[in-house]
Amino acid sequence: MAQRFRDAKPGVSVTIDPRDALTLRVTMPGREPMTVMLDHLRHVCSHSTPADCASTKTEFVENTLALPPKPQFNRSQLRIVIRGKDYVDYVKSTMAGERLPVMHPVGEDLFAIVAAVTAKTTVLMSPARLRDLGLNPAEGWTLALRQTRATLPKLPTVAALRNAPIVFEHWPLAAALLIDLPGWARLSAAIGPDLFVTVVADDYVFVATKPDGVDFDGFKAAVVEDCEQQSRCVSPNVYRFRNGMWRIAR
Repeated sequence: MAQRFRDAKPGVSVTIDPRDALTLRVTMPGREPMTVMLDHLRHVCSHSTPADCASTKTEFVENTLALPPKPQFNRSQLRIVIRGKDYVDYVKSTMAGERLPVMHPVGEDLFAIVAAVTAKTTVLMSPARLRDLGLNPAEGWTLALRQTRATLPKLPTVAALRNAPIVFEHWPLAAALLIDLPGWARLSAAIGPDLFVTVVADDYVFVATKPDGVDFDGFKAAVVEDCEQQSRCVSPNVYRFRNGMWRIAR
């Protein structure tokens, strides 16, 4: 994708985030640098034919480079996305102050971030961008949370989890299921301390029960390997719900 951007327009410079191959820094003459996230493009292509994927990529590049200097968003696009600490550290290293996106921790190293999400791109929303929509950070968070929850499946039931693991796969923004901390607290209290989740991708959440021990350690190693196979891994960790938040299972 980086080369597609370079080839599309003279003078375009692109760098790839060394910690996240799905995040590009695109610079054009006379414009402020843009951070371009390719996670939703990846999701679209994973459910498309090669020809349709190629066409979508071409259209994505053209549309991105044609964006006005100040991209236009609307309130209906606001969602919550989940990102790990490495990603957040990178964002903090490239943005500051009013440019930092609105975010809240939901775990030891997991953050819920307000973003404008379309079929082709995800743009982190800072207080300044939310003001353009007539919202303050708290209002933007509340609206994004409500609209995200409306698109998500329900949390698993106690009976279902006691019967078999539950997988939320190919469900856009499934990782945002982890933001329902009160819901998970109730489920954890009912299931017990062996409840755990993994979130290796935006559209993949695995929920099951397993006690600590050799088998669980082996499973944790497998999750790390699975994470390494993802174009953008949200987290390589396995989490248990402890003290109102997601904590890394060690």
